[in-house]
Amino acid sequence: GVSAGQAHIAYDLNTQLFRATTRGFAPYHNNILTEIVLTLIGLLGIPVWRWTVDRQVRAHAAEHTEYLKSKGIIKSC
Repeated sequence: GVSAGQAHIAYDLNTQLFRATTRGFAPYHNNILTEIVLTLIGLLGIPVWRWTVDRQVRAHAAEHTEYLKSKGIIKSC
């Protein structure tokens, strides 16, 4: 954490990949080789992950719209 001198706090592999690919000018957490590997994995893996999550969200759009209509949050067109 911050008390250990880490600018970004990462809990698991996913957050380590996000940290490594978005660290900007923040100092390295681990050795440079580990950071390079995490960055490369993140640069290749995060777009694929995001594509799959976006596809799942779009697939449930109709179901969610019906739910919102049933609760009266949105009106039928």
